[in-house]
Order: sequence, then C-alpha cells, then structure tokens
Amino acid sequence: MTSQLTRSDIARWRLHTMGLVGPGFVSPADVVATLGAVQAQDHAIALWSVAQRVPSATVTDVQRLLDDGELLRTHVLRPTWHYVTPADIGWMLELTAPRIHVHNGTYYRRHGFDDEVFARAHDRIRAALSDGAHRTRAALAEELAAGGIDVTGQALEHLVMHAELEGVICSGRMRGRQQTYALLEDRAPARGANQRTSQRVAELTLRYFTGHGPATVQDFRWWSSLTMRQIEAGLQQVGDRLYPETVDDRTYLAAGPPPPGTTSPTDGSVIRLLQSFDEYVVGYRDSRDVIDLSGAEAERRGTPGLPSALVIVDGQIAGRWRRAGPGGAGRCRGGPPPAVRRGRSRGVAGRGRPVRRCARPQCHADHVDRVTGAADRGSPVRTERRAQVVDQQLGRRDLLQRP
Repeated sequence: MTSQLTRSDIARWRLHTMGLVGPGFVSPADVVATLGAVQAQDHAIALWSVAQRVPSATVTDVQRLLDDGELLRTHVLRPTWHYVTPADIGWMLELTAPRIHVHNGTYYRRHGFDDEVFARAHDRIRAALSDGAHRTRAALAEELAAGGIDVTGQALEHLVMHAELEGVICSGRMRGRQQTYALLEDRAPARGANQRTSQRVAELTLRYFTGHGPATVQDFRWWSSLTMRQIEAGLQQVGDRLYPETVDDRTYLAAGPPPPGTTSPTDGSVIRLLQSFDEYVVGYRDSRDVIDLSGAEAERRGTPGLPSALVIVDGQIAGRWRRAGPGGAGRCRGGPPPAVRRGRSRGVAGRGRPVRRCARPQCHADHVDRVTGAADRGSPVRTERRAQVVDQQLGRRDLLQRP
C-alpha cells in the first residue's frame, strides 16, 4: 500500500537514522558500526562527520580512536577510503574487495601489474611494517622502489590500495600531519572474517538499511558495489526484518517505522552544516534527490568556485558553506537555492528572518568549533558563534546565531 509520507519526510527520517537529529550516537565507534562504514577519502572532514553525530565527541576523540586502532581507515565497499571497525574490516574486505579489484582492473593492466608483481609488493610492504612499525606512504614507496617495483604516477596508489584490499595493511597512527600504514594483522588481530559469503551479504544488507534507511535497493547497490544477485539473496535472508515504505512509486526500506516528528515540518531551525562526502549525501544514489527537492543543487553541481560543503535545513539542501577565517568560521558561498530565495524555506529566507535557535545546538554552527577541536587547541570561547553563515545574495549575516 502506498504510504502517506512525502519525499521531504523521507529526508527528515534519514536525519534521525543517521544521528543528525535526536539523541545521536553514544560513541564514534557506534556511528561507524551502525552505518556499516563511513566514507573517508578526505580524512580531516570525515573525522568531523563522525564527531558531528556524537554529542560529547570532538575530532580529536575520533583521531585518538584511529591512532589506537579502535577505528580503521581502508579501501572497502568502493574504490575509496572508509572508516570501519576492527570487528567488521575482515568480512567486509572479503565480501567487497573482489568487486573493487574488477573496477581497478584497467589501472592494474595499465601499470603492468600481475599476481607476481602484487606478491612481491606485499612481501616488501610486510617487511617494512614488521615488528609493529607504522610507516608513511612515502616510506613504503622507497621500499617498493628498492625492490624494483614501479611506483611512478598512479602506480603507488594502486599498489597500496591492492595491499589494503587483500588485508595486508590498513591505517596506522598519524605522524604529525602525515598518515601512516600498519599491518592489518597487528591492528585487528581478531578481525571477523569467518562468515560464509551468504552471511556476509545478509549482514551488510541489514547494516546498510539500519544505518541509512529509508533507502532503495538501488541505493544499496551503489553503496556496497554488490551485484543484484547478491543483494536479492541478502534480502531473502533479512527482508522480513526491514520496514518498507512506498513514496511516489519508489520503495524504500528501513529498520523500522518512521520516528515521531518525521512527518511534521519544523520551523526551519533544524540546520546542519555537512561536508559533501557525508553519508547523508554519498550514502545514496538512486534517491539522493530527496534532499534536493528544489533541484537547485543538481543544476549547480560542479560550478567552479563553489564550495562543496552543504547547508542542510529540515533535511533539504539550502546552500553551501566553507570554513574560513580564524577559528574556522563557516561561511556560505553562492547563495541559497531558488526555493529558499523565494521564501519557501522557513527560517532561512522565509519572511527575511534569521534562524536564531536550534533544536540540537551541539550539531549546528557552534558545533563546528567543538568538533574541529577549537577548544582542544586552547581557542577562547567567543560569545557569538564562530560559524557564521553568510548569504551573499540576501545580504544577511549570522543566519546561525547562538541562542
């Protein structure tokens, strides 16, 4: 039966699922485990995305967990980095690495990489990281080159990625501002990898729709890189544990029914400053449009000079922002979408009123300082928000003000 929900409701529902409204998560590890994996190719802003979902966490806390090996960063699901937990990294790699190797096949052939080259590279890397060593990519490049292995151009990138996908290495401790690699067997000695393939597919299916629902099967296909045959097998095992909703002839799956408040538009005070690789954005492809119902973001995507970080108001894209100035203030660039300019998004442009209060302050503009560790660096606490959002087209400042 067709639901009475709208696409706007689907977007608000996702805010709850992802801990962007409501109580959030109890820890950064809880965020990553619940979502299954968190895209993290840009390490600095990915730290912020995780901390944003935990009321008591800063990026310093998340980085500490990564340094200690309680969270790991590696290539998994798709050919890009993700944060995963040590308990999940083994079975997720065994399930999704073969698909990523297929995607990377063209690059392997371009560099002349075959099984013999990869075996030699893995041996050199293992030797370099023996006895618990953590070494930078540059150091690994020297070791590989010394063994006569090509590391020029993109060759090094794919050699290291291959070693990650094969469970040889993963993220190590930060060394200043440089990331390092360590042996996966040292970082996650008890990593889970003993499930049958069918069990892994079922677990990943359930994990995705629990952490990202409501979402479509095609969204899951994009996120996981699994084949439709695998996904159908997973749904046969766990489909009865998922809650379906059909909105505008599109069927979504979630772990349960919509939470209270999903169908009640707010007064525009639910605002989130998200980076463009946040799971709220990149965790979907088929139904990503539900967060851009005005269509403005789709029209302007890729426009030179516009920052990619997004201002989300009541689940919808309402503009862009970038960190700028001392203390990392958030500033809008490029103006709001047309719907906002026409005054249809209350609290941002409606009636020309600035937003002056937030339902969950620690996740809004002042949260930029907290999760980026400004307090940890000894920065003074200001009476006004550091994170000001400037709408240039409307000529207004301080859209986000301290209550």
